[in-house]
Amino acid sequence: MGKYPIKLITRGEKMKKITLSKRGFFVEGTADVTPWGGGRASIPMKGFFVEHLKDIKENINDNGFGVEKINGAICEVFDDFGKCKEYRRQIVVGDVKDFVFDNHYENN
Repeated sequence: MGKYPIKLITRGEKMKKITLSKRGFFVEGTADVTPWGGGRASIPMKGFFVEHLKDIKENINDNGFGVEKINGAICEVFDDFGKCKEYRRQIVVGDVKDFVFDNHYENN
């Protein structure tokens, strides 16, 4: 992906330089789903890793709950540097109803 040099300052020590290598993106969020009984609901997604942002749509999930259909999702996207993650942005994928946004912000 890319290398990002940063300066690491530790209390009482000289400044050190380290380089982080970006692996891809870590994604978590809330899915808008249609349960088997009908209607609409929201459910937290299981977080997942993708190398490219274009792969997010294929990986949105219902956290193993088992629903009739996943309509869309509100995704919080982080740059993934291995043990370190940095928030990048929010992406909305598919058809997401207003109540899902309310639930997402209440739980995050």
